[in-house]
Amino acid sequence: MDIHTGVSFIFLVLCAVFTIGNSFVTSSGELTETEVIEYLKETKYINNDVTVEDMPAGTLIDAISKFQEMADLSVTGELNDETLSKMLQPRCGFPDVRQRIRTKYAVGRDAMNRAFDIWAKEVPLTFQYIGNPLAIADLDIKFVTKDHSDGTPFDGRGGFNAHAFLPPYGQIHFDDDEIWLTGSMAAKSGFDLYIVAVHEFGHALGLHHSKVPGSIMGPYYSYTPSLKLHVDDINGIQSLYGKHSKKRKSSWWFLRNLP
Repeated sequence: MDIHTGVSFIFLVLCAVFTIGNSFVTSSGELTETEVIEYLKETKYINNDVTVEDMPAGTLIDAISKFQEMADLSVTGELNDETLSKMLQPRCGFPDVRQRIRTKYAVGRDAMNRAFDIWAKEVPLTFQYIGNPLAIADLDIKFVTKDHSDGTPFDGRGGFNAHAFLPPYGQIHFDDDEIWLTGSMAAKSGFDLYIVAVHEFGHALGLHHSKVPGSIMGPYYSYTPSLKLHVDDINGIQSLYGKHSKKRKSSWWFLRNLP
């Protein structure tokens, strides 16, 4: 399942050069570069007021990546045959943006719930989602970009893609410029939101980075199909909160700004 976002992460730097007037030919037909851009504008992946001449670097690659994500294609950011063929298919004229927001919010909630559950199995804590943005949550999760007023700005796609603050602050931030995915797609084309969330929640609960190989609290993320906490992670979290028991303390969390 994908979202916009062992084996080990594959970091790809995509570079594409587009020349005005290019034509892209597929087995299904032909599209010019202008037609591709107009299609992405009509489906709201590119703002209507952006022209080819003043289009910021990376805009087209980002739009193509988001289109591929929505169309359940491999997310490459490239105008490959599969992507162009999908653009040539008959489709509803309603833009994708609103549906994408709803889908990603649901997937994001699921990834967060699973990430909290893996810690809750080891300690006497219950993590509960609170849907009221005006309520006070113990853990506040946000998707933000660049400078977001916490003293640790993000750097765009790649590099640093999430961070959290130790207790009692309860702030967990994900870089909204990244391509966030879940499941096997993350091993190929982006970052696994679930795995990164498990790591960052560990920080928010009080854990520092670990030097132990295989620990989820190591400083470098890795994709693992069936993630389990390392004994080092379990010992660390239980040293702070005790072992799992029937008597549990509730901790509330809120998710905001999910694109």
